[in-house]
Amino acid sequence: MALAAGASEFGGGVLTVTGVAAPLGPLAIAGAMVVATAVHRKQGPMAQKKGFELPLTNLALAVGLISSGSGRWVLGPRLPKSMARLAAVAGTAVAAGSLVQLLRAKPAAKVGT
Repeated sequence: MALAAGASEFGGGVLTVTGVAAPLGPLAIAGAMVVATAVHRKQGPMAQKKGFELPLTNLALAVGLISSGSGRWVLGPRLPKSMARLAAVAGTAVAAGSLVQLLRAKPAAKVGT
């Protein structure tokens, strides 16, 4: 799961910065941030306590980029609207599946406490 999260964050960041296949980059980031927000939910909202403040902020920015579009400065082709819709549905399904696995997982036993 960590490899998938890292790949979606890095790949989504590269796609977002370059504007290639827009809006695929922000979609990947949004999916990763939904799961990251859920991972940090028990620590509370504040980032100082490793809470969900930063992932939730990143999620909001990714949704904003999805909504507003990539603008005119892009380095590559954009996704056609039909492919963007398909990517949104597929990304939602993958993020939902990851979220379900996370919420069903039993907490790890603390060692040495």
